[in-house]
Amino acid sequence: EAADLSSQFYFKESDVGQPRAQCCATKLQELNPAVKVSVVEGSSTTKEEEAFLSQFNVVVCHDCPLEKAKRWDKFCHEHQPPIAFIRADTRGLFAQVFCDFGPSFVVSDVDGETPQVGIISSISNSQPALVTCVEEERLEFQDGELVQFKEVEGMSELNDGKPRRVKNVKAYSFELEEDTSNFKKYVSGGLVTKVKEPKTLQFKPLDECVADPGEFLLCDFAKIERPALLHVAFLALDEFAQKKGAFPRPGMAEDAEEFVQMCHGVNQALSQSSKGAFQKQELDEGLLRKFAMISRGDLSPMATFIGGIVAQEALKACSGKFHPIFQFFYFDSIESLGDTPTFEDVQPVGSRYDGQIVVFGQKFQQKMEAL
Repeated sequence: EAADLSSQFYFKESDVGQPRAQCCATKLQELNPAVKVSVVEGSSTTKEEEAFLSQFNVVVCHDCPLEKAKRWDKFCHEHQPPIAFIRADTRGLFAQVFCDFGPSFVVSDVDGETPQVGIISSISNSQPALVTCVEEERLEFQDGELVQFKEVEGMSELNDGKPRRVKNVKAYSFELEEDTSNFKKYVSGGLVTKVKEPKTLQFKPLDECVADPGEFLLCDFAKIERPALLHVAFLALDEFAQKKGAFPRPGMAEDAEEFVQMCHGVNQALSQSSKGAFQKQELDEGLLRKFAMISRGDLSPMATFIGGIVAQEALKACSGKFHPIFQFFYFDSIESLGDTPTFEDVQPVGSRYDGQIVVFGQKFQQKMEAL
């Protein structure tokens, strides 16, 4: 469709009318010859879908109805071994990402940073043992973390490679949860290194997370209440699309009002079905109307930003390195809208920029083209 040209980097006007996947597969393959890019065509049964999904370690779902996403995620969650499932969507200036990496996903390295090393200046023969480091760099250890010792002269018992837990961490000292009273006396030297501990995350399937989303990943502290509001909005948008067969029409006040009422219904239903896990929200109806009116928007910067996040999450799922999104992430850039365009200004004109026009309006697009 011509509307796809708005945010898809690899589509040309001559591609209109052709299958999306086929049009971009060749160019995607050129990005990395070591990665196999293939196109799967045709409808399939549930069993055929599951057989196809079972080939992969990570499944990314985009522009997919909620019920279908729930079904795919359920299969991935229960598969042995579990298949990481990521769902992502952008609607105008709003976006959502959901991650489910299975019931027991191990993160081997939470932050990817090189473990800090401290230079030891003294160790006491006591319980607990007091370890003091040279005052060249503040220690970044935290109470309860594990450390390892090496090259300690005198108190060689600590050079056994055994991880030891620390407490009462100060800027240049900490205590060991160990009795060193009978150890040899410390002489000199030694290094202490933080030991990174694996972290196990218990993801819940999408079907459960809808009513009990847990703690949202916050990206803007000025919008602390926004993720819960957008959680309601995206659920209501899916309900609207299932009922009407399409998203709210650009700039259409009637559709926006119906969408707002659906949001109130979803908000009420969530607060009742979740048994307190999801608190009923104070809905910003003005923001929800804007959400509805630009929900057919398709913006290249939003696709780029969310696509980058999803790519990172896929790498985390494959490598076990860095803490993944747990489990919902919502984002908006409604500040970019400025004054709301008029109904006439946001009507599509049949150009490749309709995805931008339905958000910012024809006048804005004309200014952009004149630059």
